[in-house]
Order: sequence, then C-alpha cells, then structure tokens
Amino acid sequence: MKKVLFIIQSYPSNRSANVLCDEKIMKEMLKTGEYEIHCLVYRFHGQQTYEEINGLKIHRFRRSKWWDLYTYARDHESKTFYKCIVKLNRIYMRFRQLVCIPIYPNYEPVLARLAAKEAIELHKKENFDLVIAEHSGRDTLFGGMKLKEFAPNIKLISILWDPISGRDLAKYLPTKYAQQKIVVDELKLLGNSDRIICLASNRKFQEIHSSNKPFYNNIRFLDIPGIIAPNENRVTENYTKKGKINILYSGILSLPDRDPSIIIDIIKNSRFSSQINLLFFSAGIDGIEKAKKSLRDFNGDYLIHPYVPKNVLDSIAANSDILLNIGGPNPRMVPSKIFEYLSLCKPIISSYYIDNESSKGYFESYPLALCIDIRKPLGECVAQFESFIENRLNDTFEFESVRKLYPLNTPQKFIEVFEEVFEKE
Repeated sequence: MKKVLFIIQSYPSNRSANVLCDEKIMKEMLKTGEYEIHCLVYRFHGQQTYEEINGLKIHRFRRSKWWDLYTYARDHESKTFYKCIVKLNRIYMRFRQLVCIPIYPNYEPVLARLAAKEAIELHKKENFDLVIAEHSGRDTLFGGMKLKEFAPNIKLISILWDPISGRDLAKYLPTKYAQQKIVVDELKLLGNSDRIICLASNRKFQEIHSSNKPFYNNIRFLDIPGIIAPNENRVTENYTKKGKINILYSGILSLPDRDPSIIIDIIKNSRFSSQINLLFFSAGIDGIEKAKKSLRDFNGDYLIHPYVPKNVLDSIAANSDILLNIGGPNPRMVPSKIFEYLSLCKPIISSYYIDNESSKGYFESYPLALCIDIRKPLGECVAQFESFIENRLNDTFEFESVRKLYPLNTPQKFIEVFEEVFEKE
C-alpha cells in the first residue's frame, strides 16, 4: 500500500472549491484499497490537530493567532464586531501585497516556510511514497517542493487548480515585470515535480511553457474532477418546499463579478414567479446585500442563507428542481460546482455576460441546460426562462450519459497520472 500526502488548504472544505476537488480524488483513491492517505492542512478555529475522517488521516497545523481570530470571525460575520475583523483582514491582505512587492508573487513567505517545515516533519514520521501539492496559494506548492528537496526519492505531483502564470496580474505592478516574476517563481515551484497537472482551460500556461520541452513534457492537461455519482445517503433538510419550483444557487456573490440582480429580475418578472422558491446559500457581503434589495418586491418565496455543511447543501441540491449558476468575468476560472450540478442530472440555468464565459461551453453540451445572455433585453431573457420552465422542468438525464459527455472530468483520470510516476521505476 502506497502512503500518500496531500498538502492542501483545509479538510473538510472550508469554503474551498479546490478542496472539494481534492476530496473527490482522495475518496476515489481510497476505494481502490491501494493507498493510505494523509492530509496536511491549516487548522481553522475549533478544529483538532489530528483526526481521521472517513478513512483520511488529517494533520493540521496552526498558521497564526490572527488566522485563528479571522476564521472564527468569518463564521460569525453577522455580528458587527466580527464583520469588522473580516474587513480588517482584507486591509491586512492589501498591506502584505504592497510590502511583498520585491518578492512578488510571494505574499506569505513565513507561511510558506511553515508549510514546508510541517511537511518535512510529517514525512520523517510517516515516510510517504507520494506527495500531492495543490496550488491553493503559493505555500502549499512550496511545501511540496521543499519536501522533494529533502527526500528526493519521494514522488511529487503538483496540481494547479488555480492558475499561476495564467492568472490575472497585479494591477499595481507593471505588466511585464509582474509576468516575468510569476513565470520565474512558477518554474522554481514546479521544477522538481515528477508530474504537473494543469487544467486544460489554462491556455496561457500552455503558451508560456510549450517551448520548454523538459518541463512541458511533465505536464498533464486534465479538467476539474467533478463528475461523480451522486450520494444517495442524504441528510434531512428543511429548505426546499413541496409544491414549489425550487431553484438553488450556491457559491460566492460578489460585485461586480457575480451580480445576482439581473437573474433575480428575470425570475421575478416571469409568470412563474409566485410558484418559485429561490434559494441562495452564499458568501459575499456586497452581493448578498444586492440580492436582498432585488428580492424586496419578489412575490415568490426566497431565502438568503450563509453556507451550510456540505452534506446539507448536497441534499438541498438533490431536492431542488433547478440549479442556478451566475457566470463570471474570467474565462479561465471554471467553477468546480458546475460539475456537481451536472452530476445531479437536473435542469440547470446559467447566466453569462462575456462570450467565452468559462461554464458556457460545458453547459452547451448538456441537454438540460439554459444559458442566458444577460446583455440581451430583459423581456427576451424572461421569455427564454419561461420556455425553459415549460419544456424542461420535469426532464431527467442519466448519470452514465453525463460521464460520457465529460470524460476528462472524473477523478479516475487523475489517479491514472499518479500511477504514471511509479511506472517509470
């Protein structure tokens, strides 16, 4: 049995779509019976330093006292004092960015070294065969790089859930300088990896590194591993309503990127509005306030609620009639939740306001999806919505058909790459 270490942000997921991707892969690995899986993660407030969860061995380390306070405040954001702490953390983040301009894009040098130290100490105790470091911030990749330097025989796979060189550059720095610094840092962080997994949507990464053959030959382009069979063991939830058309949105609402007001206007101006129960399980203070304002004259039912545990949200999604996605401005950032939506084989509505919106291509392949261009007149959008309700509301799709539509979006594809590094021996 191979011993594997994942260096990731958190476990269980604490508002991290990246961790949900990791979790799907880890669970699929456990099913094979060939892996013992450990996770090295940050400790959020109230969490144990070590625990086993569903066969995964979770090791947590403390970032800082400020992190303890911030993570507590983030879970109690409805209270004014803690809301101020969350806002203060944003100011602190901007301050760090300015101070760290000479070492850009490294905003957390102390944390990066702490992650590396914890990874090395854990390896001394456990003697891992494989380490998988994700890009949840530079520190997790740095931990994997340093562990490989300490133990050259260990296999290292780096996963770029979020782009490095393909991401938006810091606006407060000259473009050429920022791009140069990022590419140099990227090569340093990934240079000793046995394999690098990059999302196929990150075209910029391919353009930058295609001429660097030794480096490029270690890259595997996959996609978000979100297509998995839905869990039938659902917990009780009291948010969906019988006799109503339950429409669920889960995720961040942020202005101006993901403004909920236009899709709300479409729904509330339709002739089905009184039959609808609209559910938002979201974070994002500005977006939530905009949603509340837009829903004041809505004659259907609605709920705006903070995040709930993942198993509860999964049950809400499974009991909903329609799943809602609000498209963003970055064509390279594909939300992992869209594959959870697709796996449920339900009708999906997705809005977009750029032609190459990241989710649009996936939904256009799915027979039960409606993509609404919210740049069009409101009346036209409302007509599309009403037609979709009339013709698709009760339609169903088979999971096996979904899996065939999106073959690169399964956890098994990642495990195949993991096995590659051992086949070289």
